[in-house]
Amino acid sequence: SRLSTIKLDFGLNVHLEALGKTEISLQSGKAITPGATYRLPVSEKLTLAGGAETSLESLRKQAMETGSRFKMDSGRQECIVSNDPTAIRRGDVLLSSGLARRTVLKINYNTQSAEGNLSIVSAHRTVLVNGQPVRSNCKLVDGSLIRISATFGAFISGAAGINVAICI
Repeated sequence: SRLSTIKLDFGLNVHLEALGKTEISLQSGKAITPGATYRLPVSEKLTLAGGAETSLESLRKQAMETGSRFKMDSGRQECIVSNDPTAIRRGDVLLSSGLARRTVLKINYNTQSAEGNLSIVSAHRTVLVNGQPVRSNCKLVDGSLIRISATFGAFISGAAGINVAICI
C-alpha cells in the first residue's frame, strides 16, 4: 500500500513535514530528511521519485479544490462520507467526485473519547485505514488515515473532526 511520506500545511508559506523515508526532494536537490520540518515559499517545487517536478502552488490549488475540514459536533456523531452527492444528506461529508471511484463510508465517531467505527457501505476499490485494507468495517482512533485512492483520503482528528486531504 502507498502511505503518505510528507505532510503539507499551507499558509503564507508551506510547512512540509517528512513523515518517513521519501524519494521526494526539494527543488535544490536536497533530500527530505524523515522527521524534519521545512518552511518553504509557495513558489518552491518538489522533485518526485522518477524526476518529475510539482510546484507547491499547484498542490495548494488542488488541495483547496478538493480538500476541506469537516468539524464534528461534541459527543457521539455519525455521518456519511462519499464522493457521490446522491448518497449524502445534510451534515454529511461530500468528497470531490472524479478523484476516486464511487465510495460511500459511514463513520460513527465520538470526539470526546476519540474513538469510532468505519463501515464501508459501498466501494469500488479497496479502502485502506492506516495502510491496512478494510473490507467491511474497522475501529477508528484519533489520527486514523482513511484512503479511498492512492492520492485522496480523510484524516480523523479528535480535536478537528474529519479533514479531507490530498495524500502524497
